[in-house]
Amino acid sequence: MFAAKPAPKIQLRASFRGLTNPELAGSESYYVDKILNDDQGPYVTTGNNSVEVWFSGDKGELYFKIEHHAERSVRVVFPYAQGPCGFLPDTVGLYPGLPDEPVDFFRFKTYNSAAFAAPRINFLTMTPGVPQQVRLWTTICTISRHYFILNHNNSNPTGITGVVEAMAYDNNNDGKPDRWEIYPVPGTNDQAWIYKHPENNRDAVCPFGSFPMPFMLLLERLP
Repeated sequence: MFAAKPAPKIQLRASFRGLTNPELAGSESYYVDKILNDDQGPYVTTGNNSVEVWFSGDKGELYFKIEHHAERSVRVVFPYAQGPCGFLPDTVGLYPGLPDEPVDFFRFKTYNSAAFAAPRINFLTMTPGVPQQVRLWTTICTISRHYFILNHNNSNPTGITGVVEAMAYDNNNDGKPDRWEIYPVPGTNDQAWIYKHPENNRDAVCPFGSFPMPFMLLLERLP
């Protein structure tokens, strides 16, 4: 007997909302949203897998990755904050005295397996217009440091995930969602516990604290 072929991936077009306040240009507050695009247009899966944006066809899990040294990136605007392993990276050249450290790897990932903590979502079977919460794994690396974690709305500061909210839309009126938004859970002040795994000890944690890190990721099903 041959094993069943895995369901094909559902390819997506992704972009961050990227709210800014031009009146506050040159300051951290200019970046209203703290995760933004790289101004090269929407993200789609590339042939060399340096960028991947898709839902798994069987469980409707999200996989959005920008690989190390890819031709694309994102901007993650960390606050000016210090922890046991130094300052948070200055990824957009905001803070005098800190070296510029552009983002060099970025990943959002959800899991639907019962082996991973709830809440879980099958994005493909969501009811349009009904918000649901989902556990999101986030990993961010810069050109010189690795394993920064944004732990949105999570009371466990040593965990490796956060909980965010998702909303589906049926723009084609065909009964199936074709557009999604992912964002911090309303009422949490967009707070994210930020920490880093030391590269020589992934079991240790370098905490920086909890800070507002608003964002909105927009996903569209490709034809």
